[in-house]
Amino acid sequence: MKRILTLAVALIFALSMAGFSFAADPGVANAPAAKKKARVKAARVHRMIGEVVSHDAATNTLTIKTKKGEEKFTTTEKTLVRPGKKKTLADLKAGEKVSVHYTGAGESKTATLVYIFPAKKAMKKKAAPKKSETGTTGAAPETK
Repeated sequence: MKRILTLAVALIFALSMAGFSFAADPGVANAPAAKKKARVKAARVHRMIGEVVSHDAATNTLTIKTKKGEEKFTTTEKTLVRPGKKKTLADLKAGEKVSVHYTGAGESKTATLVYIFPAKKAMKKKAAPKKSETGTTGAAPETK
């Protein structure tokens, strides 16, 4: 009796596992791998800050001076210039501080965005109070 009962339990277990294997759809199991292959890797955007050295519209190059030296970028008609909606690459002036967002590396860097930092305003220095010959600043002398 024990033998028949053990055999029946084993048979039920085997049939229940076989049902799970038929339920799996082979197309669904491979779907995540297919999506990974289909995705195109987005280009990583880098950023570099420096001063404009030159912009050559004929060759579509922008050169900036950074702490590490001069860097050249290729510009396209899609390169944005900010702040401002009507600014273009032609508006860049030598010496302006900019942040260049670009893709690529090495010699093939393509600028996607050029952000122009606002010019620093000259700070007014307060005139130091004049000292008289006695070393006071012109205030009334103290009385004892």
